[in-house]
Amino acid sequence: MYIQDLLEIPYEKRKYIYIVKDEMERKAMLLDFLPISTPIFKLLRKRKKQEQRQTVYYALRNQVYGVLFPKDGIPLNHTIYVCNPIDTRRYYTVDDFHKEMINHKVYEAIYLLRSLGAIKIDVLVDEEANQNFDLNFSFKMFSGNNNFSGNHNSKLKFSASYAPNDKPPFIPEDVYWIDHEPQWKYIANERMNNGLTSFELVVDVSDDFGVNSELVAQLKGTKSNINNTYHEFKKTSLILTGKFSN
Repeated sequence: MYIQDLLEIPYEKRKYIYIVKDEMERKAMLLDFLPISTPIFKLLRKRKKQEQRQTVYYALRNQVYGVLFPKDGIPLNHTIYVCNPIDTRRYYTVDDFHKEMINHKVYEAIYLLRSLGAIKIDVLVDEEANQNFDLNFSFKMFSGNNNFSGNHNSKLKFSASYAPNDKPPFIPEDVYWIDHEPQWKYIANERMNNGLTSFELVVDVSDDFGVNSELVAQLKGTKSNINNTYHEFKKTSLILTGKFSN
């Protein structure tokens, strides 16, 4: 039997996935094997199946090749994952969705700036837009053999210097946020075509992408491994400043 790869399925049908071991378990989750003893049970079963199908896609483990899961990249059974709507290859647990979305956008911003030839990058928190903000992000992946300093001031969160390279500035194919950020496109264009030497780029996350307490309550009804550590979305704004090589 042909099993369609998850990434071949339209995004709207796989926004939320529940990992099951095999087809038998998937059918059981859809209540196909439960006995029907009364007309009212039949009605309830029908309603529950419709609600689940509208919300969650039950994915087999052999459907998720090529999907990028967090941590070690191995999906956990009986766990609901939420698709990153910007890079739809990526899935995060419900509890960590908002943190991972921020991390992904910060990562891509720095990745873009490095590809454009940045030799100095500072990441600052917009204190007026963020109260009690705690950036949970590993900047060490960007340090390499360059000078790296972690600053724990309330304002400056990250500062790094890089050696100039001989590559011409370019936009990597795997930067997905740029299609949604006119300012990023403007900086990239100015750098590549007009010799821009400094920048100030805003990384702003102001959308919960539909992942909120109401959705979490609905998803908990699927018997999945959703912990009680979900935190409501908070708007986040960071400012990236620095210099490009000449």
